[in-house]
Amino acid sequence: VDLHKKGFTIVYVTNVIDEVLSAQRIFILDKGSLKYEFKRSELFDNVDKLKSMSLEMPLLMDIIHKLHSCGINVDQDIRTAEDLVGSIIAKIKINIAGAA
Repeated sequence: VDLHKKGFTIVYVTNVIDEVLSAQRIFILDKGSLKYEFKRSELFDNVDKLKSMSLEMPLLMDIIHKLHSCGINVDQDIRTAEDLVGSIIAKIKINIAGAA
């Protein structure tokens, strides 16, 4: 059941950075004060801010960021390893079809 679609707001507090990938909005606190606020889609544009606070990027974000730096543009809204693999396979199929 998607509680958000039913009008509920869920506040989830974590210090496990990989868990933020399921959030729509992310609030980063520093010593009890709001430091940054991002939509999930804005995380990639703010990697430097995360690193400036000594936060590790979620593993999937790190992989996607490295793929992008190599010119392999996969969807940035990926939330699971399975989604990442599917996106890479889709890119490979498109490239193979385009080369044929």
